[in-house]
Formats: sequence, C-alpha cells, structure tokens
Amino acid sequence: MGASEYGSWLQQYARLKDLPVVTNAAVSAVSRDNGTGFAVRTSAGTFTAPWVVNATGCFANPFVPKTPGARESSIPQFHFATFRDAGHVRRLVGQTGGSALVVGKRLSAGQVLVELAAAGLEVALSCRGPIQFGAGPVAWWFFFRTYPALERLKLKLHGDAARGFEVRMPGGNARRLVASGRVKVFPEIARFEDRRVVFTDGQSLRPGAVLYATGFRPALAHLASLGLALDENTGQPALRGFESAEAPGLFFLGLDGQRNFRSRFLRGIREDAPLLAEELAERACAGSTTGSVSNAGQKLKVQSQSAREASSLKFPFVGCSDDEAALNPYPFCPTTNHTNEHQ
Repeated sequence: MGASEYGSWLQQYARLKDLPVVTNAAVSAVSRDNGTGFAVRTSAGTFTAPWVVNATGCFANPFVPKTPGARESSIPQFHFATFRDAGHVRRLVGQTGGSALVVGKRLSAGQVLVELAAAGLEVALSCRGPIQFGAGPVAWWFFFRTYPALERLKLKLHGDAARGFEVRMPGGNARRLVASGRVKVFPEIARFEDRRVVFTDGQSLRPGAVLYATGFRPALAHLASLGLALDENTGQPALRGFESAEAPGLFFLGLDGQRNFRSRFLRGIREDAPLLAEELAERACAGSTTGSVSNAGQKLKVQSQSAREASSLKFPFVGCSDDEAALNPYPFCPTTNHTNEHQ
C-alpha cells in the first residue's frame, strides 16, 4: 500500500468512526494549562486536554550536524529529505563547479551517491569512521522479502529487548564505487571556509554542493515550553513507558526503541497504539474522571465507567492539512517544515 492509499484509508476510517480530526491546524506550542492539563496552541485555535499524545515520529525533523562555518558558507547545502533527483544536484554543481559531497555512511548515503555517480557527477563522501557495507542486490532482494519474518523471529526469541538490524550502506554499486576510488572518501568535516570544506585530517575540497544523508531526529520543537531534557545523541526525551518522565500526562508514540526496535515504524506503532489507548482508558476509569477538550468555546466532556467505554472516548486529532494527511506517514499529527519553525 502506497502513502496516498494509506492516507485515503485513514481519512475513510476517521469518517467511519466519526473521529474529530482537525486538519489545517499546525501546532505551534504545547504548554501546561493551570498545572493539571495541557494547552495546545494551533493555527486553528487552542485546545485543552488532561493528556496529550505526541505522535510526530522519528522522520519529520531532518538532522544536520552543526559544523563551524557551515551557515556562513556560500556552498549550497541541503538534506536528503529534500533531495529530488540527480538533475537538481547537477544544476547546482554546474552553477558553482566542483563535485557533490555526500555526508553520511548508511543506507541513504549509499543510495544517493550511486544515483549521482550514475548521472555522471563527480561524487565525494565524508563520514565518521569506516564504512560498513551491507548485502548486494541479490541478497538484499531476498532479505527485503524475508525481513518481516526475521523481525518476528527476533522478537519471539528475545522479546522487547531484541535489537533491530543494523542499517548499513548497500553493497553492490556503492561498494564498487568506493573501492575503485570513483567516489573518494574523506573523514568527518572539521569546518567550512567559505567555498572550501576542511576535513579532520587536514585535507580539503571545494564541492559544488553538500548533501547531508545524516538521518532524522524527533520533531519536538513545539514542546519547548515544557522544558524537556533531550538526549544529545538521539534528540529523544526521557520516558517511563509511553509517558514523559518529566511532564506527567504527556505521552509519546513513534520514538526509536520506545517499546522495542519496531516502535519508530508504522508496523510498530500499530502494536504500541492499542497499548497506550488501554493505559489511558485504565487511568480514566480508575479515577472516574471527567476529561474535557475545548476549542472556541465548545467542550467535549466524557465520563468513563469502564475500560471499554473509556477506550472509545473521542478527543480531537490536530495537525496537518487534508493533503498532507495523505502523504504524512504519521497522519493527523503536527507536521514540520525543514526549518523547524512550526511543528
């Protein structure tokens, strides 16, 4: 099922279940509301709720390492998330001269350097540590088709403590390009000096463009007012299960390693989401609480008397536009642009 099909299915499901999904409502901030709940400020108004589930996932915030001089450099720089095709890079390099420098050493870096080299571009690679190559095309074809079964086997043997498969640069063409010297490999970038990139070993290069294949971090800028301490390596908050360790009542879905190694993917989220729903339902029932969600003077109040009843409570989903919902792998959640100004 493709992204557009999946988005359409979710929209149909929301209509079928009469879910109060609010689109075209970009979330700008989440803050405490009188110390007991949360206020969610959006472009469509402010919502209040006793609990908030942040499901912006792991793949909405492109990560670019902070390198001295990068902001001041006149070299075009962009992230793999905005990569369109080799022709776009060719036009950039053609205007400025030099090679295309790819930063990274895993799956995306290998894929893009192969595409750029096939388009006739001069390509260089910068990475930390030695490159570890994965399977070639034939083995990859087999692995891709048996991957779901291998994941299930890992979880069956080791439970939630099982570790996922290490992501490596693809073998085959990427390995041949590096081994032949067609793609020259440099160490980590130390600094930018206008149109020159200086590496940690003292070598330098004048690339026509720099493309970062450096992964993603969770999109959490809208939670800044809550003062959460984020891990400097992963950008993730401290958790106790699904709940924030620092902001009780704030829950997360879609973070890396949250319950197991699949939690950041849709296939893991569909397993984690019912568990979180059950936890919220039990909390609602335990206190026979009255939860309220309001927007523009309208309030939805529900009283929970049983876990079954509580699990059917309806709270607004706020976030992306209708079009974005069809493309976003985490539909009905706040989306992010690449400058992280709005989440």
